[in-house]
Amino acid sequence: LATPLAVWTALSAAIRKQVLFRSGEAIERLATSSAVCIDKTGTLTTGKPRVTRFVPASRSDDTCFARQLAIVLADASRHPFSVAVAEYCRRSFEGSSCKSGIPRLAAAAGVIQTVPGSGLESRLEDGRLARLGSINFVTDGGECSLRISPAVINLKVDADQLGASIVAVGVDGCVLGAFLLLEELREDAGDSLQQCMEMGLPVSILTGDRNARANRLREELWQSISSKVDASIREELSAGLTVFGELSPEQKVSRLQSVQATHGGAVMIGDGINDAPALAVSHAAMALGCGADVSRESAQVCLLSDDLRRIPWAIGLAKKTRTIIRQNLMWAFGYNSVGVLLAAAGVLNPAVAAGLMIGSSLLVISNSMRLMRFGETDSGTPVERDDSWEPSVRPVATTGDADSSAIHEGNDGGSESTAGGHMSRELERVG
Repeated sequence: LATPLAVWTALSAAIRKQVLFRSGEAIERLATSSAVCIDKTGTLTTGKPRVTRFVPASRSDDTCFARQLAIVLADASRHPFSVAVAEYCRRSFEGSSCKSGIPRLAAAAGVIQTVPGSGLESRLEDGRLARLGSINFVTDGGECSLRISPAVINLKVDADQLGASIVAVGVDGCVLGAFLLLEELREDAGDSLQQCMEMGLPVSILTGDRNARANRLREELWQSISSKVDASIREELSAGLTVFGELSPEQKVSRLQSVQATHGGAVMIGDGINDAPALAVSHAAMALGCGADVSRESAQVCLLSDDLRRIPWAIGLAKKTRTIIRQNLMWAFGYNSVGVLLAAAGVLNPAVAAGLMIGSSLLVISNSMRLMRFGETDSGTPVERDDSWEPSVRPVATTGDADSSAIHEGNDGGSESTAGGHMSRELERVG
């Protein structure tokens, strides 16, 4: 009764807050996590970037064809950038003649392929390879890779200054045009990360954005956080916030393994297909808004809403559940040990002993039911802090270099930690 009741109460409390734990083991894994790794696009950001500008590679290019091609490819993906590009192109077609003549894909290769961390590609009916994604991806292996147009280069400069992103469209390695996209941080992003760090959990943000954008992202987040925390802990919290840029899906896995080798088990939070490999190797995996199908299947915890404050709330609930289970087990063990000794000595009347056992069960039930009131007053600021970590990462880190001193070889830190043999066995049985 001591363990399963606490677990089921926690599961019930979580559902009320739109947090879905897939099993009792998920609670245990989240409770024993000692670091947080989180994706940027669609997780920390609103997931609804806006295309503010389209630039053709040259004035002589067929801009109509470029936008038509972008729609054909973008419609095959639910990535926020793809959705934004498709919506922008459709709006630009209103009142124009660009609606006709949509590019047709080759019948033999009509399936548009997703290249994780890069973009989308498919063959056109005339055999040419069409791509939508990063400039490096679009120009990879093409004859135009070394001579990108000045217009696109100028757009890249503007993107770096604005902290924006670029999505290019092209054929056979030649860029036909590029889109400038701006993202906005969620209003509760800073509060969520602040609560995680105040629990003693270092936060690493993993993104495929250029390092300039990654640095800008950290500045925006820290400005939001620093204004709300006491000056005495600002330096400590600042050291616990790290952003890693220019990461491919495979590099996100390496970075996650590095964090886990340094701090122990980490919870990985994401929402898109690019996060699936990292979610699969993390100590605990959490999908925001249930995300893409692949991420949802990899996640042990699913947030049914887009409220980022549910992240520290869920971690806090898991840690509180572990504490309640320990209290219940200690009480049950101590109470029964004393009771058995007294009964063996003939001090306790059997009827009195039976009544005391009922009282013991009621105490365990009452203690477990406290979980139903966890975080009632707000989103649930976590109540436990882990002081075992010391900042060992730089506030801002650039990546993409396998020889970087910030990358460590090691296991994924995914070995299961338990809160005692009783907890492990009971969680497995209940889950």
